[in-house]
Amino acid sequence: MGGIVSLTISQILVLFIFMACGYIFKKKGLIGDALSTVISRLEVYIFMPALCFNTFAGNFNPKILKEKSAILITGAIVLGITFLLAVFLTRLFTKNPMTRGVYLYAFTVPNFGYMGYPLILAVYGEQMLLNFMIVGIPYNVFIYTIGRYVLSADRRFNPRNLLDPSLMGIVIGAVVGLTGFKLPVFLGSAFTMAAACMAPLAMIMTGFVLARTSFKFNISNPKIYLASALRLLIIPLAAGGIMLFLHARPEVVLTMTAFLCMPMGLNNVIFPEAYGGDSGTGAQCCFVSQILGILTIPGIFALMGIWG
Repeated sequence: MGGIVSLTISQILVLFIFMACGYIFKKKGLIGDALSTVISRLEVYIFMPALCFNTFAGNFNPKILKEKSAILITGAIVLGITFLLAVFLTRLFTKNPMTRGVYLYAFTVPNFGYMGYPLILAVYGEQMLLNFMIVGIPYNVFIYTIGRYVLSADRRFNPRNLLDPSLMGIVIGAVVGLTGFKLPVFLGSAFTMAAACMAPLAMIMTGFVLARTSFKFNISNPKIYLASALRLLIIPLAAGGIMLFLHARPEVVLTMTAFLCMPMGLNNVIFPEAYGGDSGTGAQCCFVSQILGILTIPGIFALMGIWG
């Protein structure tokens, strides 16, 4: 238990260092408002696609797809169910359509990439990380289609959204993984370096957005705490309990529970900032849920040890 607590806190503190940098720079007036928009565009068009491509190119192959099909199917089913529940729950939180989109995304998609990947690798190793990434396949498709839609000011459906750079990164990465195609070394290095920029810049931008309002405002909204409780505790425990009741494979139960107990995703800030949505509420959700995750994630992981 002690090891899980220290690893969780370490990973969250790494992210918070970058958030603090963005917050301080904005408060001191060292960087103007326009920079957060520039960073968000870089994230959407360069760094996020690179991360998606690397994940799929390195882990998506015929053998793994066959062996892990149960995890993939379960991930898609859980995604569909939580999305439908989120549609209902968001109506209890706000009538504002932009803010409702933030809550809808927060209840549906956890921070499985920037927080989940390094934490799962450190605590459980590469095999669990692979399961984690397979669960993330349907979530990645959701993020860059419906997720982007609900977090954007323009709610009109545009077929060109299917050409989203990150979704294209998923598709091309999947093709590379399935075919075993090897990229030239210099190109692979470029993708790796770009992907490594994703999490730090996302947290810096979160700090920018948080600095636009007072610290008291960021932590004083009771709805954010209720939303965080749903994201961090109620959703993962309910899903894990139901799967145990249905006698799902232990590997599936543990993977899905770990996946769902992550804090709210950083795209709650990135997409609204880039496309005119409610980035302030998104930043509040990320800020509070990341802090509370220091306490809840170790507890969920400890419970998973009993289940396993």
